[in-house]
Amino acid sequence: MGWRFAEVDSDRRAACENAAMNALPRRLGHLGSRRTLRVAAMLLLGLAVLAVAASAQQAAEAETATEERFPIVEPLGDGVWAALQPAARRFSDSNSVVVDLGGELLLVDTQADGEATDRLLDWIDATLDLPVRWLVNTHWHVDHVAGNERVVARHPGVTIVAHDTLEQDVPGRAADLLAEDADRLAAAIEDARAKLGRGEGLDGSALDAAGRERLAAQIAAAEERERALRETSLTAPSLLYTERLTLPAGDGAAPRVELLHFAAHTDGDTILWLPGPGILITGDVVDALPYGGHGHPRQWLATLDRLAELAPRVLAPGHGPVYREQIAEAGQDAQPEESEPGAGEQLERLRRLFADILAAVDEELSAGGSLESLRAGLLERPEMKALRALLSVDEAGERAFDDFVPATAERAWEEATAPEAESHAQGDPDADGR
Repeated sequence: MGWRFAEVDSDRRAACENAAMNALPRRLGHLGSRRTLRVAAMLLLGLAVLAVAASAQQAAEAETATEERFPIVEPLGDGVWAALQPAARRFSDSNSVVVDLGGELLLVDTQADGEATDRLLDWIDATLDLPVRWLVNTHWHVDHVAGNERVVARHPGVTIVAHDTLEQDVPGRAADLLAEDADRLAAAIEDARAKLGRGEGLDGSALDAAGRERLAAQIAAAEERERALRETSLTAPSLLYTERLTLPAGDGAAPRVELLHFAAHTDGDTILWLPGPGILITGDVVDALPYGGHGHPRQWLATLDRLAELAPRVLAPGHGPVYREQIAEAGQDAQPEESEPGAGEQLERLRRLFADILAAVDEELSAGGSLESLRAGLLERPEMKALRALLSVDEAGERAFDDFVPATAERAWEEATAPEAESHAQGDPDADGR
């Protein structure tokens, strides 16, 4: 039987919880890099609060690391803006995109909690003062849909659009994971309370009076997050499509927005393509470093090829920075040495990553090897070491690479060795994906 989504998520969330609750206190930004499941973003934020530094110096570092707050707004073109996460949260919390359709707005993805969604809506109200007419969820994961309710409350005329798989996945899988996350966070809080009662820190060391006060405050903050999880009501999309959909614009000057379905990161991925300005909005199909542990790696590779054919000038990912093609001026390089890669280059880098992962899986299968053998040697392959250096811009990225790549390889192994089970659970893995 192939992996079930909830089982994969549960296993990887448990590993993150153990690291957060048992490791020595560390900076919030560092812990954030280890949140390998985006669907558990709010849970792991709560655990991060519990694991914040136990010394005044470390606490100050954590405060500095979180000075930048979502949304960090970056224009993508005329009437198009990306709302980006701070770098410390690039592997856990999602980006959003806002498009002016001519007197009304399209919003792409909400956030993992109501507070962040409200901050985005506050920016929209203060800066654009236009109604949100359309909300597109690129897929069902909690960090992309949990703020739907807030958007509906503040913009009652909004229509939520998504692939038809989200009609069941949002009230089903996403809601189940929210409840599970709340239960796990409650258990972590109970453990922290017990340690506080014994005068111990999260790492088991003795606490002085100041340490007790800090841990008590951290527990209180985590309790607030648990309450927020319990109170979150997920709102499912109301306009569904199967293959592609073009959203109507408010006037002739507004960009045309095409919604395209693929099955890569999830069964119901939506890619938004604005052919006029050449802007591609990808959800988690393209990230700074995508997590493929519950997707379809072979279809993902084909999807990247098809996205490259569009030749986007600007690419707004679900997580990470914006990627732009830059035109060289006389006497200058087209791409400054320290800048992010261009849109086409990022697509090619991720294509290399998936192609090399799949090649490793196929070689192991052809040799009659095992999943354990694949895991043991995967990150030692020369091509993986080269990609790790290319895609990991810092220590957080290196840790994410070491988590995400083996998970993607394991998923590819599952799909290759259990095709009937995968076809039953996820839909035909050989389907075109559109």
